[in-house]
Amino acid sequence: MEIPRFHFRRSTVALSVKAIAVLGATIAIYFQDLTIIANEAIRSELMSHIIARAHRSIIQTKIAMVDRFFIYITKTSLSVA
Repeated sequence: MEIPRFHFRRSTVALSVKAIAVLGATIAIYFQDLTIIANEAIRSELMSHIIARAHRSIIQTKIAMVDRFFIYITKTSLSVA
């Protein structure tokens, strides 16, 4: 049995490298500014509430996904048996 291999086109690889280079250069240039903005956002009480709510929402979504997965596994294992 032959192992499937992924073939990347040169244009796709070149585009990916260019995109990563542009993103990396942008972050490197504006790193100090982004750090200042992030620190101010963390210190802001409103942003703290927004971040906490977003974090709680992400956790709830992950829990719901795990629950759905286990329900699916249970249903499929019961229908096979």
